[in-house]
Amino acid sequence: MKSCVFPGTFDPVTVGHLSVIERAARLFDQVTVTLMVNVRKHCVFSLADRKRMMEKVCAPFPQVRVDVWDGLLADYMRIRGESCLIRGARDAAEFEAEIKADQVNRLLYPGMTTLLMPAEEGLGSVSSSMVRELAAFRADIRPFVPACAAEEIARILSKEGT
Repeated sequence: MKSCVFPGTFDPVTVGHLSVIERAARLFDQVTVTLMVNVRKHCVFSLADRKRMMEKVCAPFPQVRVDVWDGLLADYMRIRGESCLIRGARDAAEFEAEIKADQVNRLLYPGMTTLLMPAEEGLGSVSSSMVRELAAFRADIRPFVPACAAEEIARILSKEGT
């Protein structure tokens, strides 16, 4: 069985994340979307909120499951017996950052390979931080987040900005 892991904080999930999930689901028998705890980021959404929204987003894809990890990605991959990591890259800076991360991850877990997916046309400017900023100004975020999660994202972000 071909499987991969798509990790991220997903704070919140965006249409760019959904694009990567859809494309990975076409390529792999099993895709594990793993919500990571990033010690360098203060997440606006709780881990429970992010997991619930991601499960809604992934519901149409029977081969996609959602998991949570609070540790090093290389350890997650080794413990789960995974070897393929999927990452999205919107621009050259992200591509370069992902190459550096891949080099560190492979030092920690040599059995690991990273596949980079360039952002689809029109999604290169979509990011979780952009969604949070738009919501802070009460802008319509629906074009930038999956429809099944848009209302909950807007509700949580409007409370955060109050």
